[in-house]
Amino acid sequence: MKEFEPKKVLSDVLPQEAFWFFNGAIVRNIYELLNEIKSLDDWNFVYHSNIDHDDFAKWINDTLGDANLTEQLKKEKDRDKYVKKIEKRIKKLESIVYFNDKLINPIKKIPMELLNNQNIKFISLLVTVVLVTSLFLYTQSSYTKEIAKFEDQIFELKERDLILQRFLLQSLISNENLDETESTSQESPGSVDSFFSYKEKLTPQDRIKEEQIKVYENMVVIDLENASWAKFVSTGSMIPTLSEDANAIELTPSSPKEIYVGDIISYVSPDGEDIIIHRVVEIGEDEQGWYAITKGDNNQLNDPFKVRFEQIERVLIGIIY
Repeated sequence: MKEFEPKKVLSDVLPQEAFWFFNGAIVRNIYELLNEIKSLDDWNFVYHSNIDHDDFAKWINDTLGDANLTEQLKKEKDRDKYVKKIEKRIKKLESIVYFNDKLINPIKKIPMELLNNQNIKFISLLVTVVLVTSLFLYTQSSYTKEIAKFEDQIFELKERDLILQRFLLQSLISNENLDETESTSQESPGSVDSFFSYKEKLTPQDRIKEEQIKVYENMVVIDLENASWAKFVSTGSMIPTLSEDANAIELTPSSPKEIYVGDIISYVSPDGEDIIIHRVVEIGEDEQGWYAITKGDNNQLNDPFKVRFEQIERVLIGIIY
């Protein structure tokens, strides 16, 4: 085992003393060793460091001469903690080397003949100045690194804020068409008319006439052809109109003419995997023919696709809570 010298622990070793990884990688100093350990997959890490042996710790002890770090690593088999111990040791060694280079080594270079009673005060003052200067430079260096790290965090926060602003702007633009369909009262807040004013909402087409509804003492009969009963799995997009406990009556439309703005329809999603139950907010035609734009009552945005008639399975005509 080599004698412990902080500077040598951080320096390159001779080519014949380099550490060889099982995957073929070769490292010549502790910095390269740390980076390579970080990049290893779990299998290769366990190959070198396990309960039976620790190749990394042995190389650090025998070649670099750092017995202290070796003992720490032998007790640790968690890779993240293993890496942190090496990083912490490197920082400590860097501080020792910096202190030696700036203070201890200059003192060692002072000629012995100067170390007499006449120069003791001068040397003491010199040592004090060098020590204070070294501490100041080290503190300033650490402070500069922290400032740079803080500036990076500020820049990242600004980037996130910009992305959020863009998203909100796109949301506002997407809702323009829907906002145009809603009228709001222009009366002054204190007027009687404004108290009774309301915001118009899209409602389904009336399909059941009064004579089709028959109420008896022990039952209610709704006379409809081709009607079906439905129950829903609530996703929250149609709250409060639909809930998972609601029962509904549906009809199968025979043509696009039977679909109106305000209707609640169930349709197959474009990928064919889900049945979506949303309200029709717009109807139009393009080069592919008839289409409807839908939206969940509890959603901020319209559904991001056009619904074709062949996707529509049923139209909701009644909800029983």
